[in-house]
Amino acid sequence: MSLLVRFAAAVAALVLVMATVVPVGVLGAQPVTPRDRLVVYVYDATDGAPLPQATVIVTLDGEAQRRYTDEEGRFYVNVPLSGRLEFTARRIGYKAATAVATLPVPRNRVEITLERTTATLATVEVNAGPVFAGIVASSTSQLPLRGATVSMTPGSARVQSDSMGRFALPTDGRTNITLSIRANGFAPRVVMERLLSDESREMVILLDTMTLVGNRLYQSLDDRDQRIRWQGLNAGAVGERELRASAPGLAAALRLSPSVAVKGMVLDDAACIFVDGDPRPGQTLDSFPTENVDLVEFYGSSGDYGGALRFLLDRWPKNSPCGSGASTVARSNRVAYIVVWTR
Repeated sequence: MSLLVRFAAAVAALVLVMATVVPVGVLGAQPVTPRDRLVVYVYDATDGAPLPQATVIVTLDGEAQRRYTDEEGRFYVNVPLSGRLEFTARRIGYKAATAVATLPVPRNRVEITLERTTATLATVEVNAGPVFAGIVASSTSQLPLRGATVSMTPGSARVQSDSMGRFALPTDGRTNITLSIRANGFAPRVVMERLLSDESREMVILLDTMTLVGNRLYQSLDDRDQRIRWQGLNAGAVGERELRASAPGLAAALRLSPSVAVKGMVLDDAACIFVDGDPRPGQTLDSFPTENVDLVEFYGSSGDYGGALRFLLDRWPKNSPCGSGASTVARSNRVAYIVVWTR
């Protein structure tokens, strides 16, 4: 029985339209966020639906940082008690929009609405069961990327995105899916999702340009792709959706994640932590808000540490201790190395 997967494969216009900064009131009682933490929502201007996977450039005093909205169409950003913030939001299929907020903002909440472009809807027919499908696009231009290679693990399924950036891969009932996405001139990306055996999933996958990430980070991302595809029995990775669903706080989310539990691994405070491929002696997991984390790799204290993993571990500074103390967990199932990848 065929499954129809519909894609809104539109080219995002780069015309800026002013968005509104909306104080909370009409939406009913909402939790108050701390004054040094702003919550930003991005909505569809037509039906008010939250927009996940929107890219938002946040500029404060001339310094810009990039954020992505989660499944609720939101993200958090730490802010001073006063100042002027500018937000530029983009999402494939929508016009770009800019919003300006002067701190403090009522209830520490900003809402940005995006107007849809005139979209050309395309229908792709997949003669299979459940599929993982989506659009590959540039994170900066929000334009679809043709010829991106999308590989699925486990298995050897591989396709290239079409002229509208679309792709579709049958899951064959797999519940733990890892996608590796590569395109010429862009940094590779890994996406991890947990599905039901009969569930299909659609998403927009954004790739950063080589100019944006630089050669050194590109090499780290390339090594990460190899590690995840060839991880051993005492190693694994946890994607952003699973982290957010597990628990608040990155340490607790990692400890309670199904991907760690299924490996029989135990996490304590003695692991060596790397961030975006760089060693961070003395760093703790809760230094990173979960919503700012894209992916976490974990590795046991024993295993075959050849190739890309050995290259990573060799970068740990000599005589620098890991974590915050000695471990009390048995060596065989202790998480010894953690690699945090930020958004």
